[in-house]
Amino acid sequence: MNTTLDLSELEFKIGQLFMVGLAGPDLDDATEKLIRDYHIGGVILFSRNILDPLQLAELCKNLQDTSMREQETPLFLAIDQEGGRVARLKEPFTCFPGNEAMAQDRFPLRQAREFGKVTAREMKMVGLNMNLAPVLDVRLGPPESHLTGRTFGENPQTAAELGTIIIKTLQQNNIMACAKHFPGLGRA
Repeated sequence: MNTTLDLSELEFKIGQLFMVGLAGPDLDDATEKLIRDYHIGGVILFSRNILDPLQLAELCKNLQDTSMREQETPLFLAIDQEGGRVARLKEPFTCFPGNEAMAQDRFPLRQAREFGKVTAREMKMVGLNMNLAPVLDVRLGPPESHLTGRTFGENPQTAAELGTIIIKTLQQNNIMACAKHFPGLGRA
């Protein structure tokens, strides 16, 4: 059994560890080069990359087509769709309140399931496959400005319970979930 990797296999495996961003709303030459020459594993999209659902679907299709043509491997296509103030998909996509509002809702478990189900459906419709959410940091007393509304509050049990529901619901609907932040912006 040969246990060594040739250089091209090693370069491919290293490239798959990287997720990059795009400068604008279209697939550009620089990103095509990263896919073709460096075999990147994913692309993270921000508000600057999203004009409307049709444009986003076309961008995701172009990214995946390029990846399949150049490296025969699909990309992770990720966004931060936490709800509240960190939501890259704006109207006409469904807008949910942030985690803090969800935790304070009269029916937080139902709200968490609905968030996961609707978010997964809308992400799949445009070709996204990874949500960099939910935030599982636990607030440390008064809200830190960078986490305001983004945590489920001060109770670790609440964060664990609601976060688990969101993660499972996203995954049951074929969207990868990425709990964050590690090692933590609040208490991890």
